[in-house]
Amino acid sequence: MKSKDVSDASQGARRFFTYVIRWRWAVIAIFFVVVAGIGSFVPSIEKDTTAEAFVPDGSLALEYRDRVEETFGLKDPMVIALISGGPDGVFTPKSLALVQWLTDRIQRIDGVDPDRVTSLATENNIIGTPDGMLVQEFWETPPATPQAARKVWEAVQDFPLFLGTLVARDGSATLISAELLDDGDATRIYSELRGLTETAAAEGLLASGDELHVAGQGAVSGYLATYIDADASRLNPIAGIIIFIVLLIAYRTLAGVLVPNLVVLGTVAVGLGSMGALGVPFYVITNSLPVILIGIAVCDAIHILSHYYEEIGKDPTISGREATIRSMTAMWRPVTLTTLTTVAGFLGLAAAAGLPPMESFGVFASIGILAAWVWSLLLLPACLSLFKPKVSSALKPRESGRPDLFTRVMATAGRTVAHHGGAVLGVFATLLVVAVVGLTQVEFNDQRINNFQRDTPLHIADTAINQRFDGSYYLDVAVITPEPEDLFQPENLARIERLQDWMETEGGVVNTTSIVDYIKEMHRSINEDREAFYRIPDDPQLIAQYFLLYSASGEPTDFEEEIDYEYRQAHIRGQLTDDNFQRIEPIVLELKRYLAEEFNSESIQGNVTGAVNLTYSWLSPLSSNTAQGMGLALALVLLAST
Repeated sequence: MKSKDVSDASQGARRFFTYVIRWRWAVIAIFFVVVAGIGSFVPSIEKDTTAEAFVPDGSLALEYRDRVEETFGLKDPMVIALISGGPDGVFTPKSLALVQWLTDRIQRIDGVDPDRVTSLATENNIIGTPDGMLVQEFWETPPATPQAARKVWEAVQDFPLFLGTLVARDGSATLISAELLDDGDATRIYSELRGLTETAAAEGLLASGDELHVAGQGAVSGYLATYIDADASRLNPIAGIIIFIVLLIAYRTLAGVLVPNLVVLGTVAVGLGSMGALGVPFYVITNSLPVILIGIAVCDAIHILSHYYEEIGKDPTISGREATIRSMTAMWRPVTLTTLTTVAGFLGLAAAAGLPPMESFGVFASIGILAAWVWSLLLLPACLSLFKPKVSSALKPRESGRPDLFTRVMATAGRTVAHHGGAVLGVFATLLVVAVVGLTQVEFNDQRINNFQRDTPLHIADTAINQRFDGSYYLDVAVITPEPEDLFQPENLARIERLQDWMETEGGVVNTTSIVDYIKEMHRSINEDREAFYRIPDDPQLIAQYFLLYSASGEPTDFEEEIDYEYRQAHIRGQLTDDNFQRIEPIVLELKRYLAEEFNSESIQGNVTGAVNLTYSWLSPLSSNTAQGMGLALALVLLAST
């Protein structure tokens, strides 16, 4: 019964491929129409290189981050670091003039929020006076003498909130920070900031021994898009060239080289074009998708072509149509089975991943692979039938009847396995044990800066900044209270102060900043700068008066990153020198524990947020998701194989 079923299937396949060849010009025309239509969407694909691209919709981490961004206007900034090796650090007339020059030009860059450019040229100092408190800029015009520049350094030292954040604690470096209006402009703005640093060097604005670096989380996202383009421009042509060389060596015929490359073209066009058509962005991980599709697309063609040239080798007088029909009739089933199992694996990955980039990768890899299957069963026979049968010199039977080297090697390997089955199973079992042990040692980790080579400008900049400052990676806490002006209450401010102390002493955070620090600074300034008054006042009315006094000479937006206008929500920013997941995971977990057990109450609540927490939120479940994905993929592959 089975042989009859197989015979019927073969006859059905033969009729189908005869029909395909009869309408080959229509098939070829449809191919080019589809490739042109779907492929036209490829240029419209947008890149999403941000960290939040990995965070699923509905994530609490993303919700808190968005709430903080909306309330306090915080975004991942790009920064220019000015680093000096001189004895006075950056506090020289020439270096401070450069800070002013860079600040002015960054504020004029299209896409940068001019009100959120931060530097020594924009920030205010709080000074105690006999009449109370004065808020003034560090300078109106950049200092013209070494003595005036030194006074700026003394003023910064007397205002500790800027040490480790805006200025290196030893005065050797300072930052100019810029927030973007639209993250989609990150690539262009990063390029413009790099251009500013090059202009400054070319025009002699840099003092001897000074350096300029562009970095920051916003810069990572901006440069990563450029990096992806550079990788794709190298990898994809290299993959195409390798495929061309392999096909040329394998078949040494025009048909053997041209037809598989048409299948590859159609596969990549459908796989990537469907992303553009559906508005799905190009993530970091999907950068490898074109290469994978190229490799998979050519496999089916190689199987079919090998059988095609075997048919011609056995009967050189065979017609092109007949050789094609025989090859397709023999190979359509294994080609279909390998396609189904491969698609099943990728769909299993997509279903269990839980991360948008991984889901996108699995889905569109499956779409591309199905396209490769369609083109292999339709386009390939349509094109092959157009060529006059030609025996491939690479597959031509030898007159001596002696097999070629590859055949002899494989035959020897087969005999060895057959005669030493026990030893082969023993080797397999050993390798399996080694693999299982190795699997337990797999480390799930991520550090975005390591996407770049160590000699790239961005990696160099990140290293230089984190060596001199308290860190350019942020782990934040969003604090909320029930009623307006609840954050004037000393007990609530004291809880925030204790939280900051814990974060710096036990929580693994290098430095923290909050509205509490500004309140203590104002309290000290109003009391003749006596150190004993660097503390939270006991009277909520006094705290409210400090904000009123500040507004008399300062800007009303000066505290918008630390507290809202109702004085019921506050933001604590913690700094880290790296975002290595293996290091930040225990820090985030301990911070969440402290908030739940020792900070949160009916009168005040805190939630972890910030860029570092976003990274934690998607990497934390990655281990279990990967295991589930592998299990589901294996189950689907087994199902597809039955």
